Amino acid sequence: RISEGFNPAPTRLKAEFTNPGNHTATYYWVISNTYIDTVDYWLNGKHVAQTGLSFPFEQRPMESECFVLPVKTAPHETVSVHTRLAIKSGSLTSKFFLFDNAGLDKWFAARNRFNAIYLALFLNVFLIALVVSLVSRRNIMIYYAMYLFAFILFQLQTLGYAYRYLWPDFPFAAFFGKGMFQLF
Repeated sequence: RISEGFNPAPTRLKAEFTNPGNHTATYYWVISNTYIDTVDYWLNGKHVAQTGLSFPFEQRPMESECFVLPVKTAPHETVSVHTRLAIKSGSLTSKFFLFDNAGLDKWFAARNRFNAIYLALFLNVFLIALVVSLVSRRNIMIYYAMYLFAFILFQLQTLGYAYRYLWPDFPFAAFFGKGMFQLF
């Protein structure tokens, strides 16, 4: 886990791991923060990927809301992963994980299940507020429904779903979207 205050300088991390088995295996280096402007990856000193909110979504090494780098390893091979994280505004707080296939699937299933319940709850409250505002014709309910809609978009942006599904080809929307939705 890393937690830094605002620091305009990039943060660099290094991790080494060894494939203990007698077969080729794929491991996944996961950065749980979805709001990082630039993420650079190096494997054993070779630059392999550059992604982040400053780049189109399809440029990610693996299609995911989080930043996931698949790392293929030979039997008993030690791999060095260097990661450079840059954030233009805000502070960096993130957890880092190393998963095998089963662990990654389990982690994503739990994460997506929780997020689906969380977002469905607010979507239901939004729909109820919208119906009440249309039936009662009260301005305060219309404003409340608009606030809930902006809050849902903010949560979609924070969780990474907005960038993945709503505007994957527009990095500027991902960058400015979080600040815009915070105004509400």
